[in-house]
Amino acid sequence: MGDIGGPTIKYDFVNELCKPGSTSCGRSTGQALALTPTPTSAVANPSPTISIEVAQTTEASFDLISSRDSRELFNGVLKTFVDRAFETVWNRSDRPIARQQVSRSWLWGPTGLMARAESYLQVGGGLRQVQYFDKGRMEINNPRANRQSSWYVTSGLLVRELISGRMQVGNNEFVEREPSSGPLAGDPGDAVGPTYASFSSLIGTRSYDRTGANVDQRIQRDGSVIGFDGLSTPATTFAKYIPETGHNIPQVFYDYLTKRDVVYVNGRTTQGLVMDWVYTMGYPISEPYWTRATIGGSEQWVLVQPFERRVLTYVPNNPSAWQEIGRAHV
Repeated sequence: MGDIGGPTIKYDFVNELCKPGSTSCGRSTGQALALTPTPTSAVANPSPTISIEVAQTTEASFDLISSRDSRELFNGVLKTFVDRAFETVWNRSDRPIARQQVSRSWLWGPTGLMARAESYLQVGGGLRQVQYFDKGRMEINNPRANRQSSWYVTSGLLVRELISGRMQVGNNEFVEREPSSGPLAGDPGDAVGPTYASFSSLIGTRSYDRTGANVDQRIQRDGSVIGFDGLSTPATTFAKYIPETGHNIPQVFYDYLTKRDVVYVNGRTTQGLVMDWVYTMGYPISEPYWTRATIGGSEQWVLVQPFERRVLTYVPNNPSAWQEIGRAHV
């Protein structure tokens, strides 16, 4: 149990007592508290992620009760969906894949991986429900919002957080950490390709409209950028400039983002956009770069571009249906 920070953090607490039907509440303010460190053995899943766990269990549910919000949150491994709203988002793109109605790469992944109750200051009780998938994170930041809204569930800004080291814990609140040293484009443990930290000095730099030009730069593992145009093709010609963040998207990625195919909507299979790409991927936060990375156990060329929520990679040697993959390590 605790709050953001170390085990000896001090904080003040406010308790509001509201009678049912009353518009006024009595308020009492407590003294500053010194927290007692919790023994490691009593913590179910020690992790840098800010969360609440139930002692000595790997899968558990608990009631979070406050004067403004009362709901059940879940912490633990979960291969289904912790909320039906998450399932609705997943269904559109990935249900047809699971039912073998279409052959393409997963947008989220075949199953859920982990459900967490994570800190978010604007939610009653200070916790939001999130669920991690192989390629992203779904969140409910306002459980009292309209569940029919397309933005009731949001896709986590994982890539921006991993590159910047700034973990968002509220609408405008962040915890400062180090950029991730995990591989951005290669296999787990890849020691060749760039890491998320390799892009940390690039995400604040805007480019200009280069529509029609070709990707002609390469990023090294240390974050340095050098000229490179040895793999220029029509697929790597810039097709779209995004003024919101000041970056260009190559043709191969823009085709993937705007792809129409078999989707599942309102209880039936139909044809439509596989994704709302701004909702799912976010805006690009750097230019695309060629790099060398270990993919499938072998070192090869890969085109990478980080977006706010996912990283897009283009591996020319892959089969066509799996050349462009939206990913984010979770």
